[in-house]
Amino acid sequence: MADKEAGEPAAQPLLETGDHDLKDPAKMTEESAGWQKTLFEVFLARAENISKYDFTVGYPDGLEDGVKYGEVDFAQYKKLSEEQRAEIREAFLASQTQESVDEKMAFMDDKKGSFDCFESNKVQGYWNARAFYDPAWVGQTLSRDSAWTKKEKTFLKWAPTAVPFGYFLCGIGILKHWFPFVTYGVEALFVVALLYFYLKWLAHLVRGGWSTWWTDITVERTFPGSIRYFSIDYWSVFCAGLLWLFFDNLGGLKALWVLAVSGGVQLVYAVHCTFSTTDPSVWLGVAYLVASIAWVLLWMPSQSMWLAGAELGSSYKGRGGLAKINPNIEYMFLQIMMVGVPLLIEFAAFMFMEVSWWVLLLMFPAAYCTIRHIGFAALVFMGIAKLTAHSGRSAYDPYGICIGTGWF
Repeated sequence: MADKEAGEPAAQPLLETGDHDLKDPAKMTEESAGWQKTLFEVFLARAENISKYDFTVGYPDGLEDGVKYGEVDFAQYKKLSEEQRAEIREAFLASQTQESVDEKMAFMDDKKGSFDCFESNKVQGYWNARAFYDPAWVGQTLSRDSAWTKKEKTFLKWAPTAVPFGYFLCGIGILKHWFPFVTYGVEALFVVALLYFYLKWLAHLVRGGWSTWWTDITVERTFPGSIRYFSIDYWSVFCAGLLWLFFDNLGGLKALWVLAVSGGVQLVYAVHCTFSTTDPSVWLGVAYLVASIAWVLLWMPSQSMWLAGAELGSSYKGRGGLAKINPNIEYMFLQIMMVGVPLLIEFAAFMFMEVSWWVLLLMFPAAYCTIRHIGFAALVFMGIAKLTAHSGRSAYDPYGICIGTGWF
């Protein structure tokens, strides 16, 4: 960063200029909603703040390696003295200037792995190949990621609702083999929702959102930030759909209509039709599997920078919330999160067709992979399906919705 001229005021984040700008904590209330409050609560949960202001953390034990660790809500901030609140506010706003965010969210490899074309990405970085050539760093990142999920107690948080819901979706998938209209009906509800948010996003682009589209989905505006790893996950979804469209025998000319719909809808259709194909292809199956690994490796540098911010204190509350800071990245976030439901139904239906009731054991790892990296999960399933395709798979598409016949 260039040195500031003498007397030049410190950069400040934008405040109150729109729904998607940072909000002054002094103007927040306990009833406030939105990513702005979430970001501030993530800041409050930093270990240094918990220690300095003696906050009560949100977990029953609240200790990690002897240090208090956990979520802190806004109500605790309001109970502080006016002087303490002013001190926290100043530190928070200073941490969220674009200059500060750029410094803290820039990839830590001196640009060695970067291959960005746009000037807007030269500071923080977006496309980065470090994970392809630095296995030691990959191992360290995976270890940090595991430690983060353990500290955040993500399994304990989500197991009471996620496990029953996952097996509910599994049941919907199994029903496909006797009552396909039920399964298709449930999936259709989510497809309609995906299309609704897609049309809403297109309206945003028409109203001028196109002018900031690239920076909105590739440049972090907060610390910690959720933009880059969500958008790269979305590109993996889009890639899976394109691979199927261009190279699968059920893709091709008659399936070009998928380019007019959202990435989430493309993926559901591509996965469904891949499960329906009767023609195996070793090279395409391997291509899907290679792509699944490649996208995780491309995603990993962005994930590592999330972990850099997360190591300061509990941050899970901001994992999804901070992907709503502008309509362009929020669209990608919603597609990724919502498409998981019809995908898990498809995965369950496919596994039941192939391995019968063993699906009840396999559903858990399938759901875990889908939650962690949806493009990876979809591409792995597509690869397996393409490698093992057989004549019995035609029964998977009882209503004949896969209309593609290739290019010739």
